[in-house]
Amino acid sequence: MMSDRLYIEYEDIQAPIDYGLLEPSHADGFYVVFLSFFGSHSVCQAIFSALATYRTLKLSDGKEVFRDEYLHGKTTRIGYGKYNLIAYDGNLQRDYIIQYPGERETDAWVRYLEGRKIPFKKEWIPALKRILLAEGELIECFGIGVKGWQITTSDEKVCDLIVGSIYTDTQKIRQEISVISEKHGLPIDALQNFVDCILQRMIFDAQALTDLMETLGLGWKARARKELELMEDLTPLLQRLAQGKEISGLEMYKEAV
Repeated sequence: MMSDRLYIEYEDIQAPIDYGLLEPSHADGFYVVFLSFFGSHSVCQAIFSALATYRTLKLSDGKEVFRDEYLHGKTTRIGYGKYNLIAYDGNLQRDYIIQYPGERETDAWVRYLEGRKIPFKKEWIPALKRILLAEGELIECFGIGVKGWQITTSDEKVCDLIVGSIYTDTQKIRQEISVISEKHGLPIDALQNFVDCILQRMIFDAQALTDLMETLGLGWKARARKELELMEDLTPLLQRLAQGKEISGLEMYKEAV
């Protein structure tokens, strides 16, 4: 009986897959970005040879897979008679954003962008992803044990998007936060950090709000009133920046606004 594990199949040969990333092709099927599978030396070599010679192989869920232009393979012996073979695109590190198990998506984007000639700030990444998707310049790949994306445009175009959209919007938002911080007597950097943390996690942190208001040195009644006044001004901004997504814990202030 087959388990939920995926297998790669060629003729009467099959091998279990532990990790992989597949890029949708224009035809039905997927290009192999990377694929890690196991078996005897002969099984691993037979499957890799079939991929290398542009054969179309199948996964056990019915997906058809084939190689792109630059295919490489690395074989490692992991036990008596058992081998792990990783088939991968030669442009893997350059062209693909890969989020490995236990890693945050933002960190995967940081690792990718640090390897390119793209100036960025970590807090710009969610907006950059949204813009690239809207422009049709970001492909979401099919992941097996990982997540992955491919940016299909040049570094220059990404820089133009950052300057033209993200940086300009960031400056406008910074000005709005400046007005709110001045109105409530709060340091702008502290309020900016409070907003950024909410948007990164999409969770309203009541303790972080309390910590923010402690800088005013108010008693608990005055502080509670001031917290409500601040959130009345911040909630519309947070809702706009969330772009229709739900911020957990913000419901009580949405009702008050």
